[in-house]
Amino acid sequence: MAYTELSVVYRLNKVTTPMLLADGDDDGFFLLGGVEMYNGLRFLGKDVTFLRYPNQGHGFTGNAMKDFWERENAFFAHYLKPSQPAE
Repeated sequence: MAYTELSVVYRLNKVTTPMLLADGDDDGFFLLGGVEMYNGLRFLGKDVTFLRYPNQGHGFTGNAMKDFWERENAFFAHYLKPSQPAE
């Protein structure tokens, strides 16, 4: 009972904002939770992107970190950048 009351997976229907999820393939149970969350959001037709990095754990390094920062900045620019005023 406590698991279902605390788990975000049972509240995915309330998500209204786009989500960017990222995890490394070596991150154990965190990866499983990320996959579960991604699949649930996709099933509900939510706007979600999931980045998975091979040979990475909970924190990214090297090329994975560079790729993540580029994609995260592009995500924020797309969803948070204010629209240009009409001329």
